[in-house]
Amino acid sequence: MKKQIIQNVFEFWTLVGQQSNLFSDMKTFKMVWHKASDWPNRVFDIDVENLDQLPSLKNGSIPEGVTLDGELDIHLDKDRFEYAFNQINMSVKLATTKLSDEDDENIILVKNKKDAESFAKTASASFKYNVSSEVIFNMTLSENIRAFIYKENELILGCGILFFDSLNNAGFHMIGTIDEARGKGIGKKMTLKLLLEAKKENKNLAVLHASQLGLPIYKKYGFEEFGEIKTYRILN
Repeated sequence: MKKQIIQNVFEFWTLVGQQSNLFSDMKTFKMVWHKASDWPNRVFDIDVENLDQLPSLKNGSIPEGVTLDGELDIHLDKDRFEYAFNQINMSVKLATTKLSDEDDENIILVKNKKDAESFAKTASASFKYNVSSEVIFNMTLSENIRAFIYKENELILGCGILFFDSLNNAGFHMIGTIDEARGKGIGKKMTLKLLLEAKKENKNLAVLHASQLGLPIYKKYGFEEFGEIKTYRILN
């Protein structure tokens, strides 16, 4: 199960990168890099035997963030990599998930560049890093990615992404809420929307990578934990 969850995010980053010509397959690892943005800049899907080569490649040629299965960090030289954060792998079987069919009219599908700009602005405010609207718009041109914004009284308060992978699973990504709107249940509403969309498409699993803040929301919908992924910064 853990492998399927991690594969989803790696496939997601790959497709996002390909849609904007930002993806590179370096054989021993993959990477996505937008030098004018913070997301989704990442090195991933790494051959652990070649981890020690990454610091020597960093000089302006690869992103500084490296994400890997949490169990693989024992292979890292901690003098050359600095721990940044972890996320919990979670999944739920959609066939056994009972959901209300109530559709939230405040949640809008990103369809154009203006919507993509709203998404990027909201995601940047929610996650405290710069997200390119161009990258968001380009990724929504793929039939396997759907991006949503939460709009209330003409204000964009939240965001979320649904990604369909090669294993027929649905990945939930970038579920965020701006600081001013926290406590209004927007993350819960967005999660429900993504679950409903995934179930309509007859996907097998809903998978995601949760922060500690999001855990209670996802557990209410039946998501279970399956290890973690960890992100490190490559040191000079």
